[in-house]
Amino acid sequence: MIALYLSTEGWDPVSMAIRVVTHSKWSHVGFVDMGEDGSQRTVSAMLNGGVKVRSLPREYLLLTAPAVELAYKYAEGQLGKPYDWFMITGMIFNRDWHRADRWYCSELVAASFAAVGSPLFNSEFSANWITPRDILLSPCISKV
Repeated sequence: MIALYLSTEGWDPVSMAIRVVTHSKWSHVGFVDMGEDGSQRTVSAMLNGGVKVRSLPREYLLLTAPAVELAYKYAEGQLGKPYDWFMITGMIFNRDWHRADRWYCSELVAASFAAVGSPLFNSEFSANWITPRDILLSPCISKV
Protein backbone atom coordinates (compact mmCIF):
# COMPACT_ATOMS: atom_id res chain seq x y z
CA MET A 1 0.00 0.00 0.00
CA ILE A 2 1.31 3.44 -0.96
CA ALA A 3 0.32 6.25 1.39
CA LEU A 4 1.37 9.60 2.76
CA TYR A 5 2.56 9.93 6.33
CA LEU A 6 2.71 12.84 8.71
CA SER A 7 5.25 12.75 11.52
CA THR A 8 7.14 14.93 13.94
CA GLU A 9 10.80 14.95 14.81
CA GLY A 10 10.26 15.44 18.54
CA TRP A 11 12.61 17.97 20.11
CA ASP A 12 14.48 18.86 16.93
CA PRO A 13 14.55 22.71 16.84
CA VAL A 14 13.44 22.96 13.20
CA SER A 15 10.57 20.55 13.83
CA MET A 16 9.53 22.52 16.88
CA ALA A 17 9.59 25.77 14.92
CA ILE A 18 7.42 24.31 12.15
CA ARG A 19 4.90 23.03 14.71
CA VAL A 20 4.76 26.40 16.49
CA VAL A 21 4.41 28.45 13.30
CA THR A 22 1.75 26.15 11.80
CA HIS A 23 -0.13 25.36 15.05
CA SER A 24 0.07 21.66 14.26
CA LYS A 25 1.24 18.45 15.89
CA TRP A 26 2.96 17.46 12.64
CA SER A 27 6.16 18.89 11.19
CA HIS A 28 6.99 16.46 8.36
CA VAL A 29 5.18 14.78 5.47
CA GLY A 30 6.36 12.17 3.00
CA PHE A 31 5.41 9.08 1.03
CA VAL A 32 5.59 5.52 2.33
CA ASP A 33 5.32 2.15 0.60
CA MET A 34 3.94 -0.25 3.20
CA GLY A 35 4.98 -3.56 1.66
CA GLU A 36 2.85 -6.67 2.04
CA ASP A 37 5.88 -8.31 3.65
CA GLY A 38 5.89 -5.71 6.44
CA SER A 39 8.63 -3.56 4.89
CA GLN A 40 8.30 0.22 4.94
CA ARG A 41 10.06 2.38 2.35
CA THR A 42 9.67 6.13 2.67
CA VAL A 43 10.55 8.88 0.21
CA SER A 44 10.75 12.38 1.63
CA ALA A 45 12.77 15.59 1.73
CA MET A 46 14.48 16.55 4.97
CA LEU A 47 17.29 18.79 6.16
CA ASN A 48 19.63 15.82 6.56
CA GLY A 49 20.20 14.67 3.01
CA GLY A 50 17.47 16.18 0.86
CA VAL A 51 15.22 13.73 -0.99
CA LYS A 52 16.03 10.20 0.02
CA VAL A 53 14.70 6.93 1.40
CA ARG A 54 14.42 6.92 5.19
CA SER A 55 12.97 4.82 8.00
CA LEU A 56 9.39 5.43 8.99
CA PRO A 57 9.32 7.28 12.33
CA ARG A 58 7.80 5.68 15.43
CA GLU A 59 4.87 8.08 15.53
CA TYR A 60 3.04 8.78 12.29
CA LEU A 61 -0.38 9.28 10.75
CA LEU A 62 -1.18 7.54 7.45
CA LEU A 63 -3.11 9.44 4.78
CA THR A 64 -4.21 8.81 1.23
CA ALA A 65 -5.37 10.81 -1.77
CA PRO A 66 -6.37 10.13 -5.37
CA ALA A 67 -3.40 9.11 -7.55
CA VAL A 68 -1.13 8.55 -4.52
CA GLU A 69 0.69 5.72 -6.36
CA LEU A 70 1.53 7.95 -9.32
CA ALA A 71 2.59 10.80 -7.03
CA TYR A 72 4.87 8.38 -5.15
CA LYS A 73 6.54 7.38 -8.43
CA TYR A 74 7.10 11.05 -9.26
CA ALA A 75 8.66 11.62 -5.82
CA GLU A 76 10.95 8.60 -6.36
CA GLY A 77 12.22 10.36 -9.48
CA GLN A 78 13.36 13.23 -7.24
CA LEU A 79 15.67 11.02 -5.11
CA GLY A 80 19.07 12.61 -4.65
CA LYS A 81 17.91 16.20 -5.03
CA PRO A 82 19.01 18.50 -2.21
CA TYR A 83 16.89 20.09 0.49
CA ASP A 84 15.39 23.49 -0.37
CA TRP A 85 17.25 25.67 2.17
CA PHE A 86 16.09 28.78 0.33
CA MET A 87 12.51 27.96 1.29
CA ILE A 88 13.33 28.38 4.98
CA THR A 89 14.30 31.96 4.20
CA GLY A 90 11.22 32.26 2.02
CA MET A 91 9.04 31.24 4.98
CA ILE A 92 10.61 33.91 7.17
CA PHE A 93 9.99 36.62 4.59
CA ASN A 94 6.75 35.08 3.21
CA ARG A 95 8.21 34.80 -0.28
CA ASP A 96 8.12 31.86 -2.66
CA TRP A 97 11.72 31.09 -3.46
CA HIS A 98 11.15 27.56 -4.72
CA ARG A 99 13.73 26.18 -7.08
CA ALA A 100 12.82 23.16 -9.21
CA ASP A 101 16.11 21.39 -8.47
CA ARG A 102 15.57 21.11 -4.68
CA TRP A 103 12.69 20.30 -2.29
CA TYR A 104 11.39 20.57 1.24
CA CYS A 105 8.93 17.92 2.49
CA SER A 106 5.48 19.36 1.87
CA GLU A 107 6.59 21.08 -1.32
CA LEU A 108 7.72 17.69 -2.70
CA VAL A 109 4.39 16.09 -1.79
CA ALA A 110 2.24 18.87 -3.28
CA ALA A 111 4.37 19.08 -6.44
CA SER A 112 4.25 15.29 -6.89
CA PHE A 113 0.45 15.28 -6.94
CA ALA A 114 0.29 18.32 -9.23
CA ALA A 115 2.80 16.73 -11.63
CA VAL A 116 0.59 13.68 -12.13
CA GLY A 117 -2.56 15.73 -12.73
CA SER A 118 -4.09 15.28 -9.28
CA PRO A 119 -3.38 18.51 -7.38
CA LEU A 120 -4.11 18.54 -3.66
CA PHE A 121 -5.43 22.10 -3.79
CA ASN A 122 -7.96 23.80 -6.04
CA SER A 123 -6.99 26.65 -8.31
CA GLU A 124 -8.23 29.18 -5.72
CA PHE A 125 -5.53 28.08 -3.25
CA SER A 126 -2.61 30.45 -3.36
CA ALA A 127 0.28 30.20 -0.95
CA ASN A 128 3.92 31.17 -1.00
CA TRP A 129 4.79 27.96 0.82
CA ILE A 130 3.01 24.75 1.78
CA THR A 131 3.28 23.11 5.19
CA PRO A 132 2.54 19.60 6.46
CA ARG A 133 -0.59 21.09 8.04
CA ASP A 134 -1.74 22.38 4.62
CA ILE A 135 -1.36 18.85 3.23
CA LEU A 136 -3.41 17.43 6.11
CA LEU A 137 -6.16 20.01 5.54
CA SER A 138 -6.36 19.49 1.77
CA PRO A 139 -9.88 18.46 0.70
CA CYS A 140 -8.29 15.62 -1.32
CA ILE A 141 -6.65 13.98 1.71
CA SER A 142 -8.25 11.31 3.89
CA LYS A 143 -6.98 9.15 6.73
CA VAL A 144 -6.14 5.53 5.97
